Amino acid sequence: MMKFTIIVIGLVMVLAICVISPVLAQQNTATQDTSTKEVTKTEKDAAMQGMEEIDAEYFYDAKEKRDPFVPLRKGIKKPSTSNIPCPKGCLISEMDLQGIVKDGKGSYFALFYGPDKKSYDMRVGDKFYDGEITAIDTKKVTLKEEVQDPTEIIRFREVIKWLHPTESGGKQ
Repeated sequence: MMKFTIIVIGLVMVLAICVISPVLAQQNTATQDTSTKEVTKTEKDAAMQGMEEIDAEYFYDAKEKRDPFVPLRKGIKKPSTSNIPCPKGCLISEMDLQGIVKDGKGSYFALFYGPDKKSYDMRVGDKFYDGEITAIDTKKVTLKEEVQDPTEIIRFREVIKWLHPTESGGKQ
């Protein structure tokens, strides 16, 4: 009978250990988690305070650099028409060639029709928002347009506006 009692006591102890061990382990883990959370929270607060100090001192000025998050082929940003009137505030692509006139001195000037529904007489050297007139002939106006694509090597390109594009085979 003595053996039986020892075996029962042994089994009860093993069961007690098996039941009590997980409970104790959970309590230890909970204690460690709260202490870890406290340390992590304290570290986060210190890091955030450091960031606030950096953010207060940090200021980025683009200085006319392009925004890296805007697609390169999005197009040209132009000022509002109230700031700069046509033709200096209009893009070359917005202006239509309506005529070419020879004045009394023998030089030519071009008549352009703008997006504001007005006509403008322009001579060689007159400027648009994105370029200027380089030559005026009897049938065409040659313009130097600034290339707005930063991936291009050349800064300017030649644009020809034909007076009668269908007759000369050119495009406007």
